[in-house]
Amino acid sequence: MFSAMSQLEKRAHVRRKIRIPIMCWETEQAKIHGQYTEIISHDLSAGGLAFISTKMYPLGTLLYVEIHLPGQKFPITGKIKIVHIQSIFHKDKYLIGTSYVDIPQEGISAIADSIEKMNLYNLLERVTKSGASDLHLTIGRPPHDPARWTHHCSCWKYH
Repeated sequence: MFSAMSQLEKRAHVRRKIRIPIMCWETEQAKIHGQYTEIISHDLSAGGLAFISTKMYPLGTLLYVEIHLPGQKFPITGKIKIVHIQSIFHKDKYLIGTSYVDIPQEGISAIADSIEKMNLYNLLERVTKSGASDLHLTIGRPPHDPARWTHHCSCWKYH
């Protein structure tokens, strides 16, 4: 019997539901083809990413991407390969799963680092150890840039 749990156990990398902007181009004969499309990640890992699309790409399709991680000056660039397609029930949309094909190791490391920094459990542990009683997060900004934190009395606030 197949279950979601057995699928999760087979993953080689931690996958987090993180929404970040990704610029995406189709490729033709290993070259960028056409105009870019902006997609928002559905989830992200050090092994690949998933996004929701109204377009169903064939399995094996290569896309050139620029992944814009929070706190990074420059995007991570390279290719991803479509490895999974799932129709979203009662919608004309698809969950597209990909694996990294041509992303440099430093890009993979930056992705893994970013995922770890956005782990709320780690963030809460650090704030608790500091003695803070509150943590205020701002919508639309990931909670991983300690340089933007300020400490007011016993409260940490992310600006």
